[in-house]
Amino acid sequence: MVRIHVWLAKQIDISRRKAEKLVQEQQVLVDNKVAEVGQIVQGSENIMVEGRRVYPSQVDTQIIALHKPTGYACSRVSQNGQRSVFELLPPLSAGKWVLVGRLDINTSGLLLATTNGTLANTLAHPSRGFQREYLVRVSDFLTDVQIRQLKKGVALKEGMARVKSIASHGKATKGRNAWYRMTLLEGRNRMVRRLMEEMGVQVSRLIRIRFGPIKLEKQLGQGKFQKIDYQWLKNHLTQ
Repeated sequence: MVRIHVWLAKQIDISRRKAEKLVQEQQVLVDNKVAEVGQIVQGSENIMVEGRRVYPSQVDTQIIALHKPTGYACSRVSQNGQRSVFELLPPLSAGKWVLVGRLDINTSGLLLATTNGTLANTLAHPSRGFQREYLVRVSDFLTDVQIRQLKKGVALKEGMARVKSIASHGKATKGRNAWYRMTLLEGRNRMVRRLMEEMGVQVSRLIRIRFGPIKLEKQLGQGKFQKIDYQWLKNHLTQ
């Protein structure tokens, strides 16, 4: 048994002070009742924070950065001859790997995986504001008008979407293909490709090179992974 703010701090990777503030602001429910400051919980209750269920972590948290190759799907089981990124992750003695967001089969680059499902949801949630940075090669150069439109916002089926920043990153050696460096604040399905399609250009290559504070290291080859220090990441989560 433990005080509610102490339990929350451990489960959703925030400081105890921030967890206590959530309780004070009545953002925490325990079994559908507003939690009280100093309330004691066991952890088996239905605990929700800002409308999202928080599940207790049953295994030590691990997190890794994988350099995903193209041709691998972010599904747990291989389908229709497609290989699964889970084939590239190290085996676990307990628990399972949970992906932090997804990359489509034709996109390569940085993909995060963790044993903590709550952490995965926290990292991927738009409210966290973690930037996703990409290198994207498209079929033609973008005009200044198109770049301003991408920054202002583009109407997609599920609502407006925009890029935080976009800049030229050189060009391919053949034809008029051009490279751009693009930063987003959310990770909707195929968002980069759909934004570019709205601009009338096609994406021929897409690489994610950063997710929040985690960068795709140049020495990390495709299909390889490296461990991320959990305490280091927690420090970024509590800032």
